[in-house]
Amino acid sequence: MKTMLTLSAIALLATSPAASAIAETEPPPPAWSLTLEVGAYDLFLADYNGLIWYDQGPLLQTSVTLAHRSGLYLNVWHSAGFNSEWSANWDDEIDWNVGWAGPLGFAGLSADLSLGYWDCFQVGASQNDFWAVNAIVSRPFKWRGWDITPAAILQLAWPVNAEIRLPNGAATPAESGSTWGVNVRASRSLCRLVALTVSTGVFFDGGSYGYEDATICESAASLDWKLGPQLTLSLPSLRVASPITSTDRDTVWVWGVTATFRYQ
Repeated sequence: MKTMLTLSAIALLATSPAASAIAETEPPPPAWSLTLEVGAYDLFLADYNGLIWYDQGPLLQTSVTLAHRSGLYLNVWHSAGFNSEWSANWDDEIDWNVGWAGPLGFAGLSADLSLGYWDCFQVGASQNDFWAVNAIVSRPFKWRGWDITPAAILQLAWPVNAEIRLPNGAATPAESGSTWGVNVRASRSLCRLVALTVSTGVFFDGGSYGYEDATICESAASLDWKLGPQLTLSLPSLRVASPITSTDRDTVWVWGVTATFRYQ
C-alpha cells in the first residue's frame, strides 16, 4: 500500500521583536494551498515494507493535496497502470487521507498525523480495502549547507473485510499490521536550478497484510530541477528497498520521474 507523503508548507509565526516588525509589513500567507504531484514508475513498490503490489508494466501515480494554513489537509492518491483497464488488476488504487501537519511547539518538533481509507486493487469494491493511521514526527535542521530532517514513522493498517481477493480469484484472510521505523532525509542545492535529495531509513514490518515480520532498509535519491517558482521536476528518481530480515522479500529497485506543482 501506499500512503500519502506529500505535505504542504506550514507558515511559522516569529516571536522576536525584529521579526514581528517585519511580519507587520508583509501580507499574511494564503489561507489555502494546493499541491499536485504526478509520477511515472516502472513498478508499484509499497512504502516502508518492501512489498511489490504490481510489476507488470509502468504505472502513473498521482497525489493531490489541499491544505489550510492551520495545518489541516485533504489528500487523494491514485495509482493506475499504463496498460490496464480501470480496476482490472492490482495496479489500481485510490487512497483518501485527512490529516494535520505542523509544528508541535516544543523542541523544534513537527508532526504529520493522518487517517486514510485505501480503496485497493478493485476500485469501488470494498473487498480489498484498508483503514490506516499514519504518524510522522520530525525535527529539521541545517548542517554545512544541507537541510536535514530525521523522522520517526508509524503506520497502522487494518482491513475493512475479513478476506482479500487475489488476482487469480483465490481468497486469503485479511490481516491488520503495523510498520514503524526511522528515516533521515537530506537535500542540498547544487546550483540555482538543481538540488540533490537523498533519504535512507530502517523499518520493521510487523506482519502487515498477512506477510511475515520483516526488517527493511529503504533509500531514495533524486535530482530536483526547479522549472519555475511553482514547478519542480525530479529526474532521475530512484528508490531501493532491501530486506535485512525476511524470507519472502527481495531487493527491489524502482526508477521514475516526478513532477510537483505547488499553488498558493
